[in-house]
Amino acid sequence: MVYVVHFFTSDETENVEIALESLTLNVSQLSDIKLIRALKLFVGNDEHLPDSTYALPVIPQWKENVLPFMKKWALHIPKLNEIISFISKIEEGKYLGVSFNDSLNMFEKKKFLFEMKEREGGLPAKQQYEDFLRNNEKLFHIYQPYALSYKYRTRFGPNERGLRVCRYCGGKMPGTTFKNVSHTISNSLGNINFITNDECDNCNAHFGAGIEQEFLKYVSVYRSLAAKFEGHPYYTTKTEAFRLGVDEETNQISFSILDEKKLKIVSSENYVKYIVDGGYINYHNVYRALVKYVIGMLSDDQLPFFKKTISWVNGENNITQLPIVKQTIYNEPEPRPFMNMFFRKRPSDQYPYLVADFHVNHLEFIYVIPGCQQDKKEFQENILDDFLKLRNDHNQWYDLHMNCPQPMHMNLKATYYFRPKNEN
Repeated sequence: MVYVVHFFTSDETENVEIALESLTLNVSQLSDIKLIRALKLFVGNDEHLPDSTYALPVIPQWKENVLPFMKKWALHIPKLNEIISFISKIEEGKYLGVSFNDSLNMFEKKKFLFEMKEREGGLPAKQQYEDFLRNNEKLFHIYQPYALSYKYRTRFGPNERGLRVCRYCGGKMPGTTFKNVSHTISNSLGNINFITNDECDNCNAHFGAGIEQEFLKYVSVYRSLAAKFEGHPYYTTKTEAFRLGVDEETNQISFSILDEKKLKIVSSENYVKYIVDGGYINYHNVYRALVKYVIGMLSDDQLPFFKKTISWVNGENNITQLPIVKQTIYNEPEPRPFMNMFFRKRPSDQYPYLVADFHVNHLEFIYVIPGCQQDKKEFQENILDDFLKLRNDHNQWYDLHMNCPQPMHMNLKATYYFRPKNEN
């Protein structure tokens, strides 16, 4: 079992967590270990504090007590060093949120953060929440959001093996086996908490060696760059043309050209641009992997709507018109991948039935789940432009065209701008 303690501030991007895992202890027993009881004592003056989410003001005296305690435990649990660094940087007067193996949906999380901001001297939480609902009124009128947090372990499908029918191939016991742990989102991306019980061993191996590898190839550069941030593992991207990683001793980006014939340099007075041959990638399979992650999370009552989609994910048929996938890039990476899903409430020819919002490393993807029985037609490439208008979204989104089922050449570009001479 896994027990997660999540630390965060009122800024949604500032957070860190520690996951305690045991093969022999259940969640209630993990909740009672000495470390958790001591943390609860620091948070709420009660070592038997119920598992939930709490907020407390950060004052120097509290830091003076909790940080030395954590440093002693960090000798046995190195991950605590990341939490020590996180808490050390929080300014006096700010509030620290601590979640003990708790999960808040999208609306609960917003309310909690707004309450923290109010305590820090911001607008009343009620007003902030009303503003949030007002800004997203059109979206929530059409879509029902379903937010899946990475803070605690979620298993999709029946726990009992004898009841499992593979949601991808339809196989069941005894002819089909379910012995392996099937991570809903690739374990290589940092997923430890999303498990699909009814993904059989054959499908798990097939996807892991196929379309999921294609997605890992697509995000490989971002996986490498994420290593510059605390708590992210070191990963080296290597192709025939270049090698990219982060030096573990200096924490500096390490980039080397392996084949100069596959490098093109474009320069001007203001910048130098390196264009490197990234080899071939099948974007169609990248899209299929993104959709496969969603299929692994659907409830039993939703799965029948996606028979054509599952057949497409399996490579058994072709969907002729795939909408553009939207992608945006953040400066800091997410510690764990997580998914939000938006289900359309009523029939509509303008909006797709299911839209996914997937966060991983430095990236966020928004994409339509194609082939759904609830959609009466194939949507135009730009259908997500209407969806983003509902979200009142101001991020800079890039269009990813993934409609071609054949491998395509991929170039990677890095641009270095020169500083003006009068700057240091």
